[in-house]
This record gives sequence, structure tokens and C-alpha cells, in this order.
Amino acid sequence: MNNQRQGDEQGFLKRYLPTAILFLLIMVVYAAFAWSLIYTGELNADEGFYCLAAEKVIEGQVPYRDFAYSQTPVLPYVNGLAMKILGFGYLQQRTINAFWGFLTLAITFYIGLRCTDKAAGLMAIWTTAASLFWIHFICMGKTYAATGLFLILAMLGISVPRSYYKKVLVFSIAGALAIGCRFTAAPAVFVLWLFLLLQAETTKNRVIGIVLPIFVQIMLLLPFLLANSENFIFWNISYHLGSSFNRRGWLSIRESLCLAPAVLVIITAGTILVILKLRQFKIQELSALFAAIAGIATQLSLKSAYGETLVPFIPLGAVGAATILSKWKYFRELCFAVLIFSMLAWSGPRPTTSDSTLKALFNTAKFVNANTTPEGPVLTSLPIIAIEAQRKVFENLEMGMFSLTSEIPEEKARRLHLVTPRILTELVETQKAKAIVLHSFPSLWNFYWSVPSLKKADPEQMSFFLQALNKYYNIAFVEHPFAVFLPKSDR
Repeated sequence: MNNQRQGDEQGFLKRYLPTAILFLLIMVVYAAFAWSLIYTGELNADEGFYCLAAEKVIEGQVPYRDFAYSQTPVLPYVNGLAMKILGFGYLQQRTINAFWGFLTLAITFYIGLRCTDKAAGLMAIWTTAASLFWIHFICMGKTYAATGLFLILAMLGISVPRSYYKKVLVFSIAGALAIGCRFTAAPAVFVLWLFLLLQAETTKNRVIGIVLPIFVQIMLLLPFLLANSENFIFWNISYHLGSSFNRRGWLSIRESLCLAPAVLVIITAGTILVILKLRQFKIQELSALFAAIAGIATQLSLKSAYGETLVPFIPLGAVGAATILSKWKYFRELCFAVLIFSMLAWSGPRPTTSDSTLKALFNTAKFVNANTTPEGPVLTSLPIIAIEAQRKVFENLEMGMFSLTSEIPEEKARRLHLVTPRILTELVETQKAKAIVLHSFPSLWNFYWSVPSLKKADPEQMSFFLQALNKYYNIAFVEHPFAVFLPKSDR
């Protein structure tokens, strides 16, 4: 009996220990890159308003009704609950997002393991975890990490549980949350939903598969629509459709190719294999790949296409492609080739990093904190400074650099939680702001854009704001890329 038990244990270790070691090594690689990019990854202007939204919902405020927010409303609640424990700030938000990325990789591996074998799971997470730009944008304080996590959970729902009711329940919740984080996740969720319905074997199952996801999605978003329908529609639809940016072309394609090169290679190879041998694959095996392609194609088709917006679909595409390719007789050789290619890609373009930005951010926040009182809001296009300084921002400036409109009438602008050049100028002239924090050089990060077109704000109207700034405030602190202005009467 003892000999048999020892043999079973040795067989178990021989079978699973190498896989466990490789899995842990890949996760360590991800953690090392993520840790570095949390601290040195390029600062993005959007990180401030996402962090501020999380803080506001924890205080009891509601997106759209109480403040402007340019995505569907789930992320502030998800990250807000986490930051309630860790604290609200730049590094905390990035650390939380890096953790969502860690969970995404773990679930991706599990799906590959359950649907095919350990090699497919390892290929999926290695090609993803070795992608520096993917990690950079996962860690960034934006919607990508949580959206990708919920997308992979939706895939887990339709691929792993044996019970159809469990499949529908997990998919309904995860799919709704993915769309609730970022509306452009909808095409990928829709494709997964179609594959879920194709798995239904009875009319009753089909009815449940249709009704429950719709019901959960409505229940999630309806309260926010009812809270302020005008703002909900504007910030989720009109704001995005109104953009004048047209980035279609080589720039967005180049960004996409740099994002996760090895994943894009296996997605391409998997797609070709499906085209050549479609009948050899089961419906369930095609779902992740097709959903990822739908998400990627949708993002690249938008007028304002950015490569970074593909981030949530990368793990989904990786596990879908790995599942397909694992059926190929040359899969082992492909794994080795992909391993080499992914490491060679490290010698190519890398995310922009800086050792000085974090120091400048903290030093600027420290100066603002020392020269203002908690009762005095900060006027800034960079809300992350106010958060780090433990200060509030002025009403209707929650969206930072995207808080200004020079094309919407003032009454409507106020309803949409926006400011006009006149309102900005008045705040400066009355010296209500005890500190004004802007980018240290005239740049696109200051009040430059007009919502929703994102064309340059009316120069004539903005000239009054700049004149008032020079007349009533002095530059009191500069550490690139930040500048702090204090009222002249307080100097």
C-alpha cells in the first residue's frame, strides 16, 4: 500500500510539478515587469479622473448625476472598494490594476488547462505576460485591467462549468461587468453570448440564456440611466461619437502591433488554421478567438483608434488561439518558436518610462498640501495632483483636461458637469482657487480641448483665462511636468 501511494505521489509530481514551476516562473516575469512599470511607466492624463471617480463613489456620489465620468460606471466601484483599503492615490490605483492583470493571467491559464492541456495554457499566459506594452497599459490607472478580467471571467463561465445554468449565471454577471467597465467590450461579450446560446440543448436553456444576461445588464446600468439620463447618454455615447480625432492608419496599426506581438502572431496563426480546418473544431473551442477578434476589429474600426484599447481582448485572444493551435501537429515546435520570438520582441520598441515623474508628482502634491487648506479646492487639469495632496477639485473639473467646453451653451455645460472658458476665467479672477496646478509647459494636457468634439478650445475665449492667470497668480513651484500657481495676494 505504501509503495502504491509513493508511486502515485511520484506520478503526480512528475505530471504536474514542471507545469507548476513554469506557471510560477511566468507569473514572476509578469510581476517583475509590472512592479517596474507601476513606478516608472509614463503618466497618463486619464489616471487622475479615474482615481477621482473611485474616491467620489466611495463618498456616496453617483457618476453622471453628481460628476462627469466618460465610461460606463462599474470601474469606480470596483477600484474604489479596493482603494478604500489601500488608500486613494496614483500608486495604489496602478497596483490594484496590476493585481487584476495577475488574476486575468491565472484564469487564462486555467481556461487553457481545462479546455485543452497545460501547454495551451502556458502558451496563452506566456505570450501575454511577455508583452511589455500590454503590462504597461494593464498597470495604468484606466479601465483596461478590470475590463480584461471580467471578459476572461465571462469566457470561464461559458467554457468550464458543466451545468448550463452555471454557465449562464457566471457569463451574465461577468459579461455585464465587462460592459459596465467599458462599453466597447460589448462586441466581444455579444460573440461569447452567441456561443453560449449555441451550447443550449433545450428550449428552456435557450430562454434562460437569452433572458438572464439581458436582465443582469439592464439591472446593472438602469439605475445610472435613471439617475441622470442626459448625462448618462452624453458621457457614454455622444462624448465618444463627437470626437474629431481620426487616427485610422499606420499609427494605430503600429501601436497595435507593438502591444502584444507574440499574441498577435498566434491569433493570426489560429485564425488561418480555423479557416483551413473549420470542421475539426468544436463550437466551444472557437468562442474566445472569435470574441477577441470581434473586440479588436471593433476598436480598430473606430475613428479615434488607439492601439492601447485592444488591451482587454489580448488574454481572450491568447487563450482562444492557443486552444485552436493545440490541435495542430506542429504545436510543440510552435511553442518553442513563440518563446524565442516573444523574447526577441523585448529588443524592439518599449513603453516610455521615467524615473523622475513619480518624484515630481509627489513633490508637487506635497507643495500643494503645504500651501493650501483642506477647505480650499484646487483648480487643475491634473486631478491626480489634488488626490495626492489630499485636496478636492472644483466642481465640474472632475474630468481634468477634458472638463472644458467652448461649444456647448453654459447652462447645458453645467448640467453636463463641464466648465466653459468664462467659468474658468471667473474662478481665476475671484481667486477662489488657493492653488492652480497645470502642466509645466503649454501642452495638450492643460485646458486645451473642447468637449465633445475634442477640437482646440476657442482661442479668443481662452485668452481671457490666460490673462487672468497672469494677472492674479504667480508661478510658485515648477517640477516638470507640473507647475503650481498661487494667488498673488497670498504671496
